Amino acid sequence: MDIAIKELIETETKYSDLLDQIHNHFQKPLATTHKHLRSEKEFDIIFAEIETIRMYSHSLLSDLSFHRTIRKTLLHPFHEFESVFCSLYHLSRSYILLASAMPLALITLSIARERTEFGQFINKQEHAHQIKLNELLLRPLSRVEEYVRMIEEIVKFTPRLHPDQPTLVRLVQKLIPLSQFLLQKRSKITKTTEMIRVFVNLRPQPREFLRLGREFVREGVVHYYEKEGANPKPKFIFLMNDVLLITRRVKAGIRSFTKAQTSEHFVLEILCPLQNITQIKVLEVPEEGEMSDLIPKNCFVMDSAKKSMMLQCEKQGEHRTWVDLIQEGMKKAKEKK
Repeated sequence: MDIAIKELIETETKYSDLLDQIHNHFQKPLATTHKHLRSEKEFDIIFAEIETIRMYSHSLLSDLSFHRTIRKTLLHPFHEFESVFCSLYHLSRSYILLASAMPLALITLSIARERTEFGQFINKQEHAHQIKLNELLLRPLSRVEEYVRMIEEIVKFTPRLHPDQPTLVRLVQKLIPLSQFLLQKRSKITKTTEMIRVFVNLRPQPREFLRLGREFVREGVVHYYEKEGANPKPKFIFLMNDVLLITRRVKAGIRSFTKAQTSEHFVLEILCPLQNITQIKVLEVPEEGEMSDLIPKNCFVMDSAKKSMMLQCEKQGEHRTWVDLIQEGMKKAKEKK
């Protein structure tokens, strides 16, 4: 049991320090010395519930440390944990609100970075302290899962007849649904994060591309046939749940004092909403005969009101995967419309 409690204290210390970084390097300056830079709306969206969770973490850490110290002076090997953990369940609302608001927070942060003094301040602080605000904001979403695992460990070492045992079991039972809810949200948030990654590397960066509900699905290299008889051109395509982007990948070398680095961006050439696609199909190739050598393999064709496109995949069968995913997106986009 001591090992489980020790792990809980050590990990909570690191977690609390992480939340303090958000407070000290971003929230506090933007609430005081750099208040003139912030937009109240952006500030509230990005840092929603973080302060409540931070204060609880400090309180939990203090209680855990106190109870562990008290236990060393007691003849009985266990001590009451109900007072330590009961508020954790009541904090569920803050974690639910944080997870629900996270996609909007990440999108707001990405937009702010490029276009406002508020965003420039965040970029400056990240560079100065070698941290990433978006990564710090995501950390609480996995902490509840860790709480459940460690409290379950404490339950294992708590005798059945001990007065704390029923309380700890009930606490785990209450926290498991919250942990599962956050796990589902994290999956959605990952898709939002990937969508933002695509946006950051696009040239130009259409601001309307960042929107709630848009999620990353797939990316890959294809060869694009612009018109019949023309040579195919290599393209890099990104599929979101409601739009397909056809881009040209550009790599550039960056020289620094320490080493050479390579960066890349993607020049946006076609942005095609899935609801505008009228037809998509696999280009079937005869297994034998003269035509089998003339028709490109691993291709699919898309038609919209403005143009028709043929895309060729590099791997066998990959074109069918693209068609299935795009058709699924088309169906959902039209249902939503």
